[in-house]
Amino acid sequence: MAKSTAIVEVLVSVRRKLEHNLLLTRCSNQGRGRLLFLFHVWSTRQ
Repeated sequence: MAKSTAIVEVLVSVRRKLEHNLLLTRCSNQGRGRLLFLFHVWSTRQ
């Protein structure tokens, strides 16, 4: 029982990563640049 739930958790996490990567690639270069800029601003303020 524990084995099957662990496998399901791994599959779910892998699927989430794939969906996240698809969202990133779907974003335009302009949008990605804006996100990177916002992250840079946020990290320098920390």
